[in-house]
Amino acid sequence: MLANHFNAQIRPRLQLLNQDQIKQIHLASLEILERTGVQVMLPEALDLLEKAGA
Repeated sequence: MLANHFNAQIRPRLQLLNQDQIKQIHLASLEILERTGVQVMLPEALDLLEKAGA
């Protein structure tokens, strides 16, 4: 039981991008979506979007 507890405590962390890079990717993705848009065909999804104000 002690071994399981010890293993649960050790979590390697790998960070490939810093916060500025993440923000740049996010802003670029928003720009792409604004220019090209998306096509939503599933009626349930359209209903959810409409209810959310889209």
